[in-house]
Amino acid sequence: MITPEKLKDIQRKALAAVADMPEGDLKTKAFEVFLQHLLTSESSITLAKSTTPGKILEKAKKSSRAPGTVKSRILLLKDEKFFEVPRTIREVKDELHVHGGFIQTQL
Repeated sequence: MITPEKLKDIQRKALAAVADMPEGDLKTKAFEVFLQHLLTSESSITLAKSTTPGKILEKAKKSSRAPGTVKSRILLLKDEKFFEVPRTIREVKDELHVHGGFIQTQL
């Protein structure tokens, strides 16, 4: 179970991950993805401590990075430190396209 303090810490981490992004739909979606990833990771860690170590955590990590999803591509860009430099929405869209598909926007 996640304590209120841990939940606030997770929220702070997700906010920090998108702090340098310009306001808009992409920032909101990226925040949601990071928050979900952190919550899933935290739940998996708690569950793994109470059950067989390793297997459950590995399964949770794989499921959070399903191939072809926008979520997985955003997390991949984060892992590659793509968001450490301010980017335009067009640059983000193009990079997401390079990593596996077309993201429909109104640009």
